[in-house]
Amino acid sequence: MGPLTAIIFFIISAILYIVSVCYFKGKGILFNISYIVARKEEREQMDTKPLFRHTAIVFVLLGTVFLLEGLAAVFSNFWLGALAAVGLVAVVVYIAFGSAKNT
Repeated sequence: MGPLTAIIFFIISAILYIVSVCYFKGKGILFNISYIVARKEEREQMDTKPLFRHTAIVFVLLGTVFLLEGLAAVFSNFWLGALAAVGLVAVVVYIAFGSAKNT
């Protein structure tokens, strides 16, 4: 991978970190499946604080995955890429099991 790939990974990582900070503050459009599939009446009564927190953690984890991929591209290091892949699996597991706790 070249330097352009690393720059793209770093930009995506920075955007994900910024979005996660907004979600930790409870701001922005809530991009959580529990909120999206709920009916309008349920959304109005829903406590969105845990949903914002869950979504923010997902974005932090994804930002870390992209950061590791960018570092793997810069240093041409297989192990950083493998660690990013493990991180991606951790994100999927957190989404699957963390969202069940919030519903």
